[in-house]
Amino acid sequence: MLNLTRVQTPTPMQNQMPNPMPNQILRPYLHRNRDLPRRLILNQHRRLIRHQYLILIRCQRQPRTQNQIPRPGWARIRRSALGPTPSTYLSSGRCSRSSWWGLLAAAHKSGCVFLLFGSLYCSVVLKTRAWDSRKSAMRWAGARKTCVRTRYGAARHDWIPCIREAIVAVTQYSFEIRRTVEQAYSDVLTRPAKELLQALLPLDARRQTLMQDRMARRRARASDKQRIAFLPEDQTIGGTSILVRDARVGRFVGSEIPHDLQRQWIQGTGPAARPGAPIEKSLRNVGYALLSGADGWMFDGEDALGQVDGMSLDNQRSLKLAIGRDPMFLDVATALATEMNQWSKAALGCTVVGDVAAQLDFTTVIFRARGLHLDDRHIRIDARTGLGASLVDTALYVANNQANLKARGASLVMYLPKIQTAEEAALWNDILATAETHCGLADGTIKAYVLIEQLEAAFQLMEIRAALGTHFVGFNTGRWDYINSVADAMAWDPDFINPEIESIGMTYGYMRNYEDRVRRAVNTPDQNGNFALWQGGMEPNIPVGSEQGVKNAMQRAVAGAEREQAAGASGKWVAHWKMVHMVRPVWERAGEDNQLGRQFPRLSYDEADRDGLTLLEGGPRTVAGARRLLSVAMQYGNAFAQGFAAAALKPADSFGDDDVLYLMEDMATGEIRLSILWEWLHKAAELTEADEETAVKAGDTFSEALFRRLLVEEFEKLQAAQSRDVHDHSKATTLPIARDIAQRYVEHADKPPWYIDLLNLTLGLSSADQAGAGAARDRIGQYLSGLAENQRLTVNLDF
Repeated sequence: MLNLTRVQTPTPMQNQMPNPMPNQILRPYLHRNRDLPRRLILNQHRRLIRHQYLILIRCQRQPRTQNQIPRPGWARIRRSALGPTPSTYLSSGRCSRSSWWGLLAAAHKSGCVFLLFGSLYCSVVLKTRAWDSRKSAMRWAGARKTCVRTRYGAARHDWIPCIREAIVAVTQYSFEIRRTVEQAYSDVLTRPAKELLQALLPLDARRQTLMQDRMARRRARASDKQRIAFLPEDQTIGGTSILVRDARVGRFVGSEIPHDLQRQWIQGTGPAARPGAPIEKSLRNVGYALLSGADGWMFDGEDALGQVDGMSLDNQRSLKLAIGRDPMFLDVATALATEMNQWSKAALGCTVVGDVAAQLDFTTVIFRARGLHLDDRHIRIDARTGLGASLVDTALYVANNQANLKARGASLVMYLPKIQTAEEAALWNDILATAETHCGLADGTIKAYVLIEQLEAAFQLMEIRAALGTHFVGFNTGRWDYINSVADAMAWDPDFINPEIESIGMTYGYMRNYEDRVRRAVNTPDQNGNFALWQGGMEPNIPVGSEQGVKNAMQRAVAGAEREQAAGASGKWVAHWKMVHMVRPVWERAGEDNQLGRQFPRLSYDEADRDGLTLLEGGPRTVAGARRLLSVAMQYGNAFAQGFAAAALKPADSFGDDDVLYLMEDMATGEIRLSILWEWLHKAAELTEADEETAVKAGDTFSEALFRRLLVEEFEKLQAAQSRDVHDHSKATTLPIARDIAQRYVEHADKPPWYIDLLNLTLGLSSADQAGAGAARDRIGQYLSGLAENQRLTVNLDF
């Protein structure tokens, strides 16, 4: 008999689990249905909907791999009185991967309930306004005879698909899509994509909890003045059953490297969409990428992708058309091949595109989803609760493209950004596994690189590998985000002050030690002897400028690539398709597909290792450096507001000087500039050189008065710049808001965790009218005030 009171005591991971609904609310419904466990009918009743309630499911499912926690026990699905969306919890401490958990939650919203107990016994009850019996609902869904058998002996393959079809047929989704967006992007927001997003939806509660944990750790470090430390050896990695000590020595099942990732000498990066552009122009981005000759191309849905209008969906649309080889895309690619060959004949003395169709299949398509810390701008749970952009990006990309990639024999590959802990990696593992199950893909089909761009992640490298298990293929060492994360983690330490950004290369103090730990981690084998890939950092230079300027920049780019190749990297990132042909020869000369398994010392976890990850070394701090930091930060904020999250920028003092090349900047490079300025101001950094214009002497501190003077002067330079450098239409609309954000960020007593939060909150506002300027100031103030209570404002206020 089904015992409705049998709920296990929550594990420590479940401290945030909601209380069950009071018995007095359930009792009337249970009394009217005394024939349990054969049937449980919860009618749609106003009082029931307005209260919390509990459904218990007995589900004996075995773990799919040894990296998972066994999941027998009661599953609890609860709707909060605060919103319409149920969240799924398992008393064993882990959300189920099954694709129809999310469908069950959605079904209950419409009054459709099913119970599973045992491994082969299924009792299904559909109780809705449209269909009053299980039999008629199943017949309507096309299930018919295969699902009539609900006693012992019914095969899983008989009834699971039928349940899924019936539920989808009679339920609504438990998330809200902006109406105009859903109409305009029906080709992207397809039914399979929405069904997958519904299946992923229960994982959003874990995401929100983990993001709250991030803020709590950040606040605790600041109040207790503590540095990040390595995890205790005997601790279990959150979200898994793996011990830390086992992860560190490779006692876990990892992934073999698929054929189309074996050689990734050069990966390009960039978005697949342009702001306000028709589809044909956005497709040019994809065409350049896939015809570039890069071994892989990371199509960015995060730092380099604008968020104005529907750009995140434009990005998905372009990828779907390109991966599906839509005739429109093929026409664009054919025209681009001619343009690219014209450039290469002049610059390289040869053509770079031969057979267009063959070239398109050469480059591995990789997609970077947005991080766990971001909410989507067009899909939400309710008016007060945003939905994780990471879930949205994963659902749309996988559902819309997995079939075409599979048909071509290509791998389904993603980059996972901004991971801070192995427990967050375990959540990503469940996201990918749920997507695989829902789409009928085998375990480990989706492969994932992890960008190590957060200091805390550098303390848990092997743990992150273990948590991602068969999905993990490699790490990437990003420069800019990592610098910002170090500054953020050490914001409480008055003695930790970075020098100018140009001084912090990959051979600088803490960067050198971070890179060394990454290469040692990927060259530690798992229990099956599998190693992982290390993809080197970004080359931001682009070959646009004077002849001498380009020559100097290319020399620096090649030297950086040679250093990384010698250090053990299997490849590198570039930010422009032309750079593929400048840097790829470094690996061609080496001749090896990758550097898997190079011999390096095993990772150690002592005090010296800890201190090395925050090791400061000398470097200049000058007024001229502060001007460069401030100028580019404001320019980036202005570009982001116009949809250019990836923009070619340089300091205002270099406008008109073609010997100084534009660098491809994205969110990370904008963020680190404000982060360093915050350090200089709040930690009273001593300037290392005198400056005649401001009468600053060597040894003077970087004061608030000096910062405000530089802010005014650099803003005036941007206002006076040509439209080529600062668009004229932005000078009275978005540029003043970018200035206000920079000022409030740098002057705020507590360092804000994310620059992008402020940019997202003020998207669409204009200083050209008083209302827009006032709204921008109010939102900036609201965000900064929330930080005092350890809260981040992330929902789209213009939904």
